[in-house]
Amino acid sequence: SQAYKATKTGLPMMRAMVLEFQDDPNTYSMEDQYMFGDAFLVAPVYTPSNRRTVYLPEGTWFDYWTAKEYKGPITLKVQPPLEVLPLYIKGNSIIPMGPDMTYVGEKPFNPITLDVWLGSEGECTIYDDDQIVQCRARRKEDRVVVDVSASKRTYIVKLNRTGTPASVKLNGVELSRKASAVELETSEHGWYFDPASVVYAKFKGSGDRCELVLRA
Repeated sequence: SQAYKATKTGLPMMRAMVLEFQDDPNTYSMEDQYMFGDAFLVAPVYTPSNRRTVYLPEGTWFDYWTAKEYKGPITLKVQPPLEVLPLYIKGNSIIPMGPDMTYVGEKPFNPITLDVWLGSEGECTIYDDDQIVQCRARRKEDRVVVDVSASKRTYIVKLNRTGTPASVKLNGVELSRKASAVELETSEHGWYFDPASVVYAKFKGSGDRCELVLRA
């Protein structure tokens, strides 16, 4: 989807901070961190000590690896392990992810995981071959509602930083809870709660709009 945007608008996938945050003077001369697409802030470590500072502009941000929340603007001092790339997610992002692959075409591009980092409301557009799929997530009182426009692909909604839902329904029909991630992977639909405060809900598109409701 980000590659499609790049071809249509000229906006690169890898973006200087000032390109995304033009009203923030702190980003004007920033050269050692960048945005990847709309959601990811990447801060590579260049020093032998493995220490660096990371600047998060105004808004809500989440550490991708720990899910810790930060309120920007803020400057962090970090010293990650050698194998960890400092990576932060802009709040209210929905990030479409394909299956893990070691090379292009290794697996079918199915299912698509919608990685949801929700504060109040977020949306994304998936440019999927010959169709455009609109996705939207929002908090509404005691529930989270995720809408996916007409599509026949299988989706896994990954809702981060949440408790165990009392119920998960797709178009008004309750989905069954699975005992493990493996059981969910082998099922056509259902949901699973990961103790790391993540809910995974899986469903197959019917060609019509789908509404997923997770009630607390």
